[in-house]
Amino acid sequence: MKKYEPLDLVEASFIGRGSVDIYATMFFDGRVDVDRLADAVVRVGALVPETLCRIDVSRMRYLPVASPDVVCEIEEEVRVGLKWDPETDTQVKILVGHGPDADSMMVGMTHVIVDGIGLTQYVSLLAAAYNGDLPTMHNVRSIDSILKGKKIGEPTEGEKVASTLGDQSIVLPHEGKQRILRRVTIPAEIMDAIHDKARVRGVKLNDVFIAACVRVVSRHLNLPVVRMPCPTNLRQFGDVGPLSVANMSGMYNTSFPVDPGDSFSHTVELVHREIAEMQARNRSMDGLATFSRICRWVPLRVLKSMARSSFSIPAIIYSNCGVLDPIQFGEAQVVTYFINGQYRPNYQLALCVTSYRGVTSFVHSLRGDKEGADAGEAVMRRIAGECEAWLTE
Repeated sequence: MKKYEPLDLVEASFIGRGSVDIYATMFFDGRVDVDRLADAVVRVGALVPETLCRIDVSRMRYLPVASPDVVCEIEEEVRVGLKWDPETDTQVKILVGHGPDADSMMVGMTHVIVDGIGLTQYVSLLAAAYNGDLPTMHNVRSIDSILKGKKIGEPTEGEKVASTLGDQSIVLPHEGKQRILRRVTIPAEIMDAIHDKARVRGVKLNDVFIAACVRVVSRHLNLPVVRMPCPTNLRQFGDVGPLSVANMSGMYNTSFPVDPGDSFSHTVELVHREIAEMQARNRSMDGLATFSRICRWVPLRVLKSMARSSFSIPAIIYSNCGVLDPIQFGEAQVVTYFINGQYRPNYQLALCVTSYRGVTSFVHSLRGDKEGADAGEAVMRRIAGECEAWLTE
């Protein structure tokens, strides 16, 4: 039985109220040996035993699954992630697709045990085990060392405004329950130019992506102020070592004003200042530090009630998993690689951004129909277009 961490409990509280999964999708230039991959899963499971466990949500325990069956195959390219029950099955599921000329793979994990960064670390371990080069490492799942000694500052003005706005949602057509994934990309040469301009302006690429989201949502909903929750990687604020296959995401829950006459440069500089101020005040840890502390002595049933009432999944959310390292499984090189989050109802836009080999991917995964997927893709294209248009501003 493995001990749960506070963020595990927060995510587990959403089981039964929607999907709590996250996926890494890879397309190869060759073939993947499924038996060799299944062996790699078992070997990685020795380092991260939670992956081969089911979760007993009632008592928040990880219990080993007898004879875990993690890897599945289909005779076509992968299109969407597998759907499974983490309360009766393992916390990881892998789908390998055998296309006409090459293979593809989608690694799904529950958000209960990993965030986007934790998932990419798991994929790297899987490749290392597959390649016969799995290191001996200790996996750190606790955020105690990150939170220790951190002083949480007062909310920023953007946060105060956000608390008055309530939820905002881009209403898309939402008939049906089909699982659909859509991806929009910005090519490497354009990303290089955007990166260069961001460097000259003294802002980060993450600021650029958030600014583009804010401006598109503002126009789409005709809103003068946009609430934009942004998960952030807490690992950057402490030393958790080289391996942290875990959920270590905090949240910046703020808002940004957008006037119709504002330039993109104005918006991105506003975003940069707000995120920098929130970071300086450790605002991504607000609420989490207190919840983590009381987890040591408050009864589990009370903690569950607190998690359900205190934490929520916003209808519009942006997350950035950053630059993904080049990876290969044996002789098969990964030529395309991106992350996507939960398959959410069409009225919820969960935008996940990753970069691989210079190409930036904007990905939206949903439960709905083609009409809703097309509408969500159109929103992503406008967001990518905002980033590109900045180059000629």
